[in-house]
Amino acid sequence: MTDNAQTPPHYDCIQLRHDQGVTIVNFVDERIADPGRIEQLGQELLTLSNGQRPQVVIDFSRVRFVSSLAINKLLVLEKRIRQRGGQLRLAELEPEVQEVFGITRLNDVFQIHEARQDAVAGLQSPQP
Repeated sequence: MTDNAQTPPHYDCIQLRHDQGVTIVNFVDERIADPGRIEQLGQELLTLSNGQRPQVVIDFSRVRFVSSLAINKLLVLEKRIRQRGGQLRLAELEPEVQEVFGITRLNDVFQIHEARQDAVAGLQSPQP
């Protein structure tokens, strides 16, 4: 007898959980700086944009540093999710990380919430 159940993907750089249709992402690393690790992270993040209308919240509460290369991976993810009719929100940015997003004006590109719960609730609410 064979088991046809699909094995969920294995992630090294992120941890996932689901809350009423919203995928919540936590990073494993505090410093997202190693180019090889960031490449892996980018591949893992892109799997989140599969399907129709993906709803994703990325929780930065563990992250103390994020490189420009990693931010580029987030921009690619945001564009792909938007193309599929979904939404991406960021939450719980530490002050150092928030400053990077402010200086680069990426806080105008991403929807950023102080609390993860607010980001999740915003995605669970009916959209106009």
